Amino acid sequence: MLAPNGALYLCDVKTFRDQGTLFPDGVAGYVMGHIDSLDIDEEEDLALARAIVDARLRVIDS
Repeated sequence: MLAPNGALYLCDVKTFRDQGTLFPDGVAGYVMGHIDSLDIDEEEDLALARAIVDARLRVIDS
């Protein structure tokens, strides 16, 4: 199931004005995993995001 996650929306001004939506006709999606589309609303969310980034950096440095 796909759902908007707020990570990225691209829409030119004319299309937005003409159709009144960020999801105009012919829109294409970009599939992101749960980790890549983590929603940071609370302090705990930020701590989780920092832990994920730290873990990924350790893997890259290995």
